[in-house]
Amino acid sequence: MWSDFKIALSHFVALFPPVLALPAAVATAYFRSQLAAGTMWVLRPLAARLPWNSAQRPKSSGQPVHELVSLFTAVQVRIIKSDGSHATYKKTSDYEVRVAALSEYREAVTTEGTATDFTTQVGRITETTKEHGFLVSRIDLGNLLTRGARFQNTYSVSLVGSFMAVEEHWTQEIAVPSEHLSIRITFPKSRPPFLLRCKLLNGLEETQLPTSARLMHLHGSPTVVWELPQPRLGTIYKLEWLW
Repeated sequence: MWSDFKIALSHFVALFPPVLALPAAVATAYFRSQLAAGTMWVLRPLAARLPWNSAQRPKSSGQPVHELVSLFTAVQVRIIKSDGSHATYKKTSDYEVRVAALSEYREAVTTEGTATDFTTQVGRITETTKEHGFLVSRIDLGNLLTRGARFQNTYSVSLVGSFMAVEEHWTQEIAVPSEHLSIRITFPKSRPPFLLRCKLLNGLEETQLPTSARLMHLHGSPTVVWELPQPRLGTIYKLEWLW
C-alpha cells in the first residue's frame, strides 16, 4: 500500500510542479525568516554588551540635571559675641542658569542652634522649611531667566547659640556644581582659634584633609580663610576649630 501511495504522489507532483513549487518556496522563506528573527531575539542582549556595539548605545550619565551652576561662592560666617551665642551667615554666589527657564531656586543652611532673619538680596523668600537637617529657603526671583543667564545673590541668616562649645565647626554642602568655594570664619578679637582641622564628609564617611585653611587678620579681626577650587559635588566640607 505504501508503495502505491508513493507512486501516486510522484504522479501528482509531476502533474503540478509549478503549483507545489510556489508554496514550498514561500514556506522555506517564511521559516528561514522566523529562524533568523528568533536567533536575533536570543542574541540581542549579548550583542548589546559587545565592545564594538557599546559606542552606538546612547549614554546616560545618571546624574540629575542641575538648574544652576555656581561660578564663585563666598561664604562668610561672622561670630559676633565671644561666647558664640550670636553670629551671622552670609552666602554670596554668582550663578549661571543651566535649564530652559528658571523663576525660583533654593538656598539652605544648617546650624546646631537657632536660625532667624532669613533674607535674600534678589527676589523674595516665599517659604523656609526644614529638610534632612537643613533649613531650606525657596526664593522667588521675580523674573524668568533663560539658559545661560547669570545673576548674583546674597542669602543671609542670623545664628543664635550655634558656637557655644570649646570645640566647634562649620559645614558647607556642595549642592550644585561649583567652580570655586571660599569659606571665611571671622572670630571676635578676644577669642581667636588656636587649632584648625579641615575635613570632607561623604555620607557617613569622614576624611581629614591637609589643613589648607589659614588664619589671617582681616579688617582687624582674626579670620580663617579656606579656599576650595573645584569642590566636589554632593559632599560636605567641614572646618573644625578649638578656641
